[in-house]
Amino acid sequence: MFAEDGYDGTTAEAIAARAGVTSRTLFRHFPTKESILFSGEDRFYRSFIDAYGGQARADGDLPAILRAFVSVAPVLEGLRDWHRLYRQATASSSTLRGQEQRHLDGHVASLAEAIAGRRGAGRADTSCRVLATVSVATVEMAITDWATGRWPGRLPRVIEDRFALLAGISDAGRATGSTESRFVSP
Repeated sequence: MFAEDGYDGTTAEAIAARAGVTSRTLFRHFPTKESILFSGEDRFYRSFIDAYGGQARADGDLPAILRAFVSVAPVLEGLRDWHRLYRQATASSSTLRGQEQRHLDGHVASLAEAIAGRRGAGRADTSCRVLATVSVATVEMAITDWATGRWPGRLPRVIEDRFALLAGISDAGRATGSTESRFVSP
């Protein structure tokens, strides 16, 4: 309904009516209207964090992140239409885009802490946060490309493709010496 009518044009009462429940019952399961849309997202990232934690320490961070995302991607395969509609719905509302960004920020923070833990560090440093941010953005791009049909194949393959692009960009920067920070902390 959010994708069809926009977030602002969809009332909780209309959602409850389509679901065949009362508004009271709807809000017993979902505390806010936007929580209906975001209810399953956290499970995917929690599964990913668990899979990442099981990756061999001898492997580099990025290959371990890639393998973990690829290992949990099949869970989403049956939800391609839902993801397409999710993207349409979030695009319809600045409220939803803000909520989505807060969720993504939480996923980045969780991944940064998992990277730090895998490295044996006490807490996430800047390199953990940068890697987590780039990794979450890369997988979100892959899911969007897959859900919207820009990539017709299976989700694990598009994730592999997008991470290969990321690795290629990183390798190109290393080859030209442009990976050094040009900024100095105050």
